[in-house]
Formats: sequence, C-alpha cells, structure tokens
Amino acid sequence: MRWIDVSAEAITSIDTTAESALHDVVPTVRAHGAEIVFARSKAPLREALDHSGLIDEIGRDHLYATVREAVDACVGAGDVERGGGPSPGA
Repeated sequence: MRWIDVSAEAITSIDTTAESALHDVVPTVRAHGAEIVFARSKAPLREALDHSGLIDEIGRDHLYATVREAVDACVGAGDVERGGGPSPGA
C-alpha cells in the first residue's frame, strides 16, 4: 500500500482528539512507505487542518478537489519515491 485516499466531503470539522490522532498517524503511515491524501475537503476542514499545522504535515500538495484527481495523481505517481508526491490537479 502506497496511498491512503480520504474522501473528506462529509468531514465538516475536526476536534483536538482527531488533530492529535492525525499528528500521530501521518508520520506512522510515512514510516511504512505510504502517504495520506485528502479529496473533497471543505473550507472549514482545510482551515482547521491549517490552524493545527496538519495541512503542512500532510502536505498541501496532498489535497485534491475531487476523488478522481486524488486517485489519478496517486496511480500516476507509480513507483516514484516518496518526497516528490503526486502533483495536484489544476
């Protein structure tokens, strides 16, 4: 497994417990050679992720407008080494 695509359209907010969990999960996922990407996140969620520092930890380039863009970017990334990551759709 190289990518975890989260369709976040139904997530309207994030509390401190979830923030803490994501701060733990993101590096753990990366330590296992995978990345987390978010698709369809609404402005309030993006603002909360930004405020908590998670948007930079996850990577601004790991946020996509649609699930299709996220999947295409991850599939298109193939065996590219982690670090470059997928490029978000325009």
